[in-house]
Amino acid sequence: MVQKTILPDGWGEALLYEERTGVMRCPRSYDNSGKQLIWHNNFNDVYKTSCDVESIDQPQNYLMGYYQFSSANDFFASWVATEASAKLFDIPILYWLKNYGMIKKAIPLGRCIILKHNDSEYELLTIRSEEQTRYMAFAKMLNYDLIKNIN
Repeated sequence: MVQKTILPDGWGEALLYEERTGVMRCPRSYDNSGKQLIWHNNFNDVYKTSCDVESIDQPQNYLMGYYQFSSANDFFASWVATEASAKLFDIPILYWLKNYGMIKKAIPLGRCIILKHNDSEYELLTIRSEEQTRYMAFAKMLNYDLIKNIN
């Protein structure tokens, strides 16, 4: 079974599978229960992209307290935003958390925001699944071109 979500503003579609698939060349992520998120979009060949998914049925009280969140909703929206950002820059999540912390900027669900890391700007889209059990984040580098010069 697959759950399909059409993303706003032309960001493509998110497919959530019950288990791993053989799909390659698309950003993908896994939640704590093994479900696989695959992001199909029209800019994978032009921009560097990443995604993350988390299920809200996992314990988070320690991390919520550590990063000073009073709401599980705010925590999960920030967590997936942080993890998608770390993936976008090829930085391990623990290194990102130690050196940059969690993204605590207000994360509007269903709307794109522009963030900056070092000298790079990127767009971030965070949503909550239709059944309200998962948060998903999608990131796209704005000034990173993957088109190669062919000599």
